[in-house]
Amino acid sequence: MDYIEISDQNLTDFIEILEKIFSFSDQDFHSLFGMKTESLKTLSLGSDDYAPIYNRLASLVLPFTNDISADERLEGLIDRLHTGLKVPYNIIAKFADVKESELQKFINGQFGVLLDSKKFEVYSRLNTLYNILTDPNNFNLKV
Repeated sequence: MDYIEISDQNLTDFIEILEKIFSFSDQDFHSLFGMKTESLKTLSLGSDDYAPIYNRLASLVLPFTNDISADERLEGLIDRLHTGLKVPYNIIAKFADVKESELQKFINGQFGVLLDSKKFEVYSRLNTLYNILTDPNNFNLKV
């Protein structure tokens, strides 16, 4: 999987994209970042808040403004589960409700191994798994 280099962008670029393309208001920035727009734009590189806010802004902008296919998004989610959270592929396949061989083919670029309808289901299931593993209190299931 290729990762997009984000070092060429700055905070102000991301803020302006969120304002223009995604209609973010000053209140939206305050709700999501705890700072008004102008405060975000004037953060200095040396500030403790800079790196986490930069990464969060980049994460809000880049996946939605670059040509990243649905297949690449699913591949990235599988990669985050396996590499970042250390979930073995056989476990990922079980939660995705696919054969491990299908999962392996998919992550090796054979995106056609799964039908689009199945990819949607797999993404939904794995996104739920990712959310539970990263913040179990963030997922409420009504039973």
